[in-house]
Amino acid sequence: MNIYVPRVSISLLINNFQLGQMENPCICVRIPYLGYEVSIGMDSSHGPGDLNRSDIWVFEEGRDITDRVRAVVSPEADMLRGDADTLLAVFHCLTNFNSNR
Repeated sequence: MNIYVPRVSISLLINNFQLGQMENPCICVRIPYLGYEVSIGMDSSHGPGDLNRSDIWVFEEGRDITDRVRAVVSPEADMLRGDADTLLAVFHCLTNFNSNR
């Protein structure tokens, strides 16, 4: 399974932002994993139009379990930052949760 955001989607967001048709472009990538949904939301909170800030959210059967995962992965943080190390840790955490179901 390939996980990606098509370049045309990014180009559309950037174009609409440059035309003044949106203030804060954002996009979300949904990754199904072991019955969980890992969502990576990217927006431009660090500057208009850059799509450089990302957060990770985790859902189980429609329920937001991000705080439960964050307590294991990064208890000192107020959110799950969207970087590769955190994403890998989230997948490991969900693998452990899954084995304890």
